[in-house]
Amino acid sequence: MGSEFPSVADFERNFPSLCFAIATGVGKTRLMGAFITYLHLSKHINNFFVLAPNLTIYNKLIDDFTPNTPKYVFKGLSEYVVNPPLIITGDNYESGIDVRSNQWIFTGIHINIFNIGYGSFKLDCSGIQYQPVSRDLLIQHLRTNNQEIFSSIKEDACSAHAELEERLENYLVRGLVNYEDISYDDQSDLLYDLSTQLIKHLGTYLKEVDDIRNVVLFHQKQLADFIHAQMLDHQNETASDFDIKVSKGFTPLKEIAFTAEEGVEPLSFRSTTFDKSKIGKIIFNGFTKCLYPAMKFDSDTERRFSVILEQESIKWLKPAKGQFQIFYQLGNENLEYVPDFVAETTDKIYMIETKAENQMASTEVQNKKKSAEMWCGYASEHNAKNGGKPWEYLLIGHDIVKDNMTLNYFEQNGR
Repeated sequence: MGSEFPSVADFERNFPSLCFAIATGVGKTRLMGAFITYLHLSKHINNFFVLAPNLTIYNKLIDDFTPNTPKYVFKGLSEYVVNPPLIITGDNYESGIDVRSNQWIFTGIHINIFNIGYGSFKLDCSGIQYQPVSRDLLIQHLRTNNQEIFSSIKEDACSAHAELEERLENYLVRGLVNYEDISYDDQSDLLYDLSTQLIKHLGTYLKEVDDIRNVVLFHQKQLADFIHAQMLDHQNETASDFDIKVSKGFTPLKEIAFTAEEGVEPLSFRSTTFDKSKIGKIIFNGFTKCLYPAMKFDSDTERRFSVILEQESIKWLKPAKGQFQIFYQLGNENLEYVPDFVAETTDKIYMIETKAENQMASTEVQNKKKSAEMWCGYASEHNAKNGGKPWEYLLIGHDIVKDNMTLNYFEQNGR
């Protein structure tokens, strides 16, 4: 794998990802089964994870991976007759049928099948202020820009002989079901709920039903895109509350490397006579308690905080990417969170983030905080059982970082 993917250094998280674009009906599930069989028999891999985009495909996958069903993907393979795959789903996960059940002698395949779904939420319509267009303009757009702006549904609805939808939400729902990750059968209640919220918002500034209908018809695609984007932000996974298992009590320190301008010497971390706007290009040294001999900082606040850690901690570090493998959700992405500092004192281990005051309440910072606090909670539980120190997460505003402050002060005054 290293020769095929030389840029991938850490296979615990940064593994190669291969995507296949395959037309409907040509056997994607059979191909998936073939990959699983090959990896199991040739590479002795036993654990597989299959993620479905909606409930319909989720249920179909469970059927196709279950023995003695009409489209069983492993049909005819003698290797699975005596020892068929163990299917773990969002419906039976909590029963502990997998490795949590202490069935350590199981040597076959675990196939984990889960579903991404959408939960109900309040639509943020504050940015929607579309106004009705004139009837002539509406018809002109329908005739000249039909493919780009209006679907055939809109064209029919605006026809002089068409029967208009009594329920305006129907226009929006018809636009939403065109997305591949949306299933009308599974999500109709949510689709109508969100569409109703948007129609009600339009009604707060458009007083005539015909004006609301005009806006919905003319801007159907934009409004459907608007709803779908917020659905992605509120996406959740079936059975997302997984058990946490601490598989190792420590990880080796990640190597770090810095670039520096030619001829520029490192500075003492206590130095204050430098151009603060260029701090990201400066290497600092002179530490006695840092686990690395040299460091770079993103802001002067971080540099000043290192002075405090040199006074207050037994040892500290500014983690490298991948050191703690904490992940947080931002929209529909799962991103790695790398905290600013980790410091050990005589009675506690702190994970620390310093942030500008105007960023403290942002969604990204709060999601990072939530993930880090969860990580620290599990780490504290593990340490409590093994004679270690508890972990604590500190979110600290730049404005309260002063040279004479203590970690105890930040613990009392952090967020």
